[in-house]
Amino acid sequence: MSNTNTAEGPLKLYFDGACHLCTREVGHYQKLNNGSLRFIDISHPGFERQKGFPSTKKLNKYFHVQLPTGEFIDGVDAFIEIWKRLPQYQWAGRAAENKFLHKALSGGYRVFAEIRPWLPKKKRPVCTDDHCPI
Repeated sequence: MSNTNTAEGPLKLYFDGACHLCTREVGHYQKLNNGSLRFIDISHPGFERQKGFPSTKKLNKYFHVQLPTGEFIDGVDAFIEIWKRLPQYQWAGRAAENKFLHKALSGGYRVFAEIRPWLPKKKRPVCTDDHCPI
């Protein structure tokens, strides 16, 4: 289950900016962001996977967050880490840690991760700098 470490610094969200559903969800979190989240689009042409990151294949298949400690968490546990940092969703983070609900959410997420590559992709905007809109 989810690591409750909330060491100093923002939680980094690694998301696929070419995915319509993903950017809609991330856009929602951006509106609620209280400074505890940082958003990194892995589909951006300037994104470079760093040493110690999950493989490109894994980054593209599963939603990932990186704790301030450097540890990566994916799938439902990544969402739990986000929810625990947003006051409006702390209840969801606590609920999702229940072993039965966690198992159900994880199963649903695995199914979604398998079909996501076949969902329509967004056209990549032409970027003039490292800050493309999502």
